[in-house]
Amino acid sequence: MKKGFTLIELLVVVLIIGILAAVALPQYQKAVEKSRTSQAITLIKSLADAEKIYYLSNGEYTNDLSSLDISPNIDSSILATTDWGLNLKTDQAVPRISVSRLAYEERKGQYYIGYDLTKNMFFCSTNAGDTKGIKFCSSFATTSTKCNHSAGDPCYYF
Repeated sequence: MKKGFTLIELLVVVLIIGILAAVALPQYQKAVEKSRTSQAITLIKSLADAEKIYYLSNGEYTNDLSSLDISPNIDSSILATTDWGLNLKTDQAVPRISVSRLAYEERKGQYYIGYDLTKNMFFCSTNAGDTKGIKFCSSFATTSTKCNHSAGDPCYYF
């Protein structure tokens, strides 16, 4: 009598592994996105604190990172990928610092995690018609308001 697995048994194992992978991959991607967002929030908070110190010293905000009293060794691994970008928009009517997730899923959408220097609050903003971005941003806060810094897009302050 031969010992071993039949073809049916091997196919069942492959099928089970495939189902587990199909369930696990989206959850893994969500966890990675949340982790990167946590890194972005930490980075933004450090920059916002440095901007406040600069404002107290000079009476205005700056768009120049080198002018801030912060070491450039901040965890910039989030910015190492081409999908993320750092924006200092302190010369606007609403001064803010944001790290933007420039695009995802074949460049279909984007969202911003930012800090409003006038309200001293974090925000998540996305395009009004972007369902994935709205779902992501609403995970931080349940209610949204219209952003002062973009054309009617929703802002979720937290």
